[in-house]
Amino acid sequence: MSEIIKPQRILIAEDNDSNYGVLKAMLDDKYQLYRAVDGVEAVSLFDYIDPVLIFMDLNMPKLDGIDAITFLRTKTKNTPIVVLTAYADDDYKQRAIESGCNEYIVKPFRKAEIDKVCSKYITEQSIQAMIDEKATTD
Repeated sequence: MSEIIKPQRILIAEDNDSNYGVLKAMLDDKYQLYRAVDGVEAVSLFDYIDPVLIFMDLNMPKLDGIDAITFLRTKTKNTPIVVLTAYADDDYKQRAIESGCNEYIVKPFRKAEIDKVCSKYITEQSIQAMIDEKATTD
């Protein structure tokens, strides 16, 4: 009997329906997507879905992306977090990096950028690192 491999789970924290729709169109055929419409929901969903990658908007209600990233980094150091934002200035980029994001992409983004990020972070090595991290916290 062959083992069924579930698609890799990606958490998308994005409150804007149009922006989420663009990402969904780019990724839905390859990955299992979960959407959070604010930072609080992103933090809550993280434990539930155990994603291999997180795309995080910065400007969201209830808990902004910077604070959500800071909180998520207390839970995991290995799960890649990629900021997708309209903020192009260096101050926001620096704050996001200091909070623990792995990449900072300014909207509008291209499919090639998203594919490159997914290829970079969704690998057997990154999956194994998350398994190892989970084993040490259980």
